[in-house]
Amino acid sequence: MLALTAPTWAGSEYFSAQVPVASQSTADRKTALVQAMANVLIKVSGSLDAPATELGMKAQANAGSYVQQFRYIQPTQTMREQGIALLLKADFDPGKVRQLLKESGQGVWPMNRPQALIWAIEDTPERGRQIITDPEHPLVKSLVARANERGLPVLLPLWDLDDQILLSEEHLWAQDEEAILAASTRYDVNTVLSARYSQTSAQQWYATWQFHHAGERRSYDYNTFDASELGAVGVDPLVAFLAERYAVQSASDENEHLQVMTLNGVSDYKDYDSALDYLAKQPLIQQVALVAVRDNQLVLHILLSASWAQLSDALALDRKIRLLNPPEDLQAEAMLGAPGRPAQFQWLGR
Repeated sequence: MLALTAPTWAGSEYFSAQVPVASQSTADRKTALVQAMANVLIKVSGSLDAPATELGMKAQANAGSYVQQFRYIQPTQTMREQGIALLLKADFDPGKVRQLLKESGQGVWPMNRPQALIWAIEDTPERGRQIITDPEHPLVKSLVARANERGLPVLLPLWDLDDQILLSEEHLWAQDEEAILAASTRYDVNTVLSARYSQTSAQQWYATWQFHHAGERRSYDYNTFDASELGAVGVDPLVAFLAERYAVQSASDENEHLQVMTLNGVSDYKDYDSALDYLAKQPLIQQVALVAVRDNQLVLHILLSASWAQLSDALALDRKIRLLNPPEDLQAEAMLGAPGRPAQFQWLGR
């Protein structure tokens, strides 16, 4: 099954931004780089407040020192009609950006991010009530564009016969949680956003959004005469929720220490090699060292840059490793990883 993915994220894209620029003059380039860096700080941290910190503002004033490369891009015809004559795309140094966020007390949202599936429906005086199946529909495009700005990978449903059977217009309009989640199962995502838009004869929009992630649900609504506002209002609460859950807050050196972890289900060399390689690439794990091998179990010492709960949530996104002994309370979590109470994980290797 092929679904519509927008955008397809590479890790480097989180440290890049494309912004309008008046000309190729030095002054205009500097102005554009300030905005580009602000966009990257928001994207990497997951927080709209990141550019407004004292260090963030100082860094934007000196944005050129964070740039690895930049280039000018010709805008699309639609952009030209909106008055955009030229674009500048800048790639920023990932190490410097992460260090800046750490020093300014902001979190870093790892590149392994949940992908959100978007369902949308509208009711307008001209078209009546209908499911939005066209990815080029302005309301859907505004959601996708905002998700792109915030660094949230999104997926659009195919709306093929299976989708039409699984999710009716009535169920989507009612934001029927059971029906929406059932229809989303075939897309193998753990984040679902449904959007409902209603326009009055006076051209006022009333919108309601609902998102689901890892068993939690949030709903919120908004009304406006300006449809261009709806993309940000619909996406930003979801990004804030995910970033709060997954962003890594800077830990002081004295709070960082080796922890003990066991990994069960490692039955052969292929599993052994894959598991160690996978753990070594996790942004929440600073170091991983093999201590012992016992039958189908690895004993590891790891240095975390986050809590066990955050690590478990992040690993759950890939479904390769599962925590077997989740702590029941804060006291149990504080003890998890100690020599007498190692964190026990199961290697699934999917």
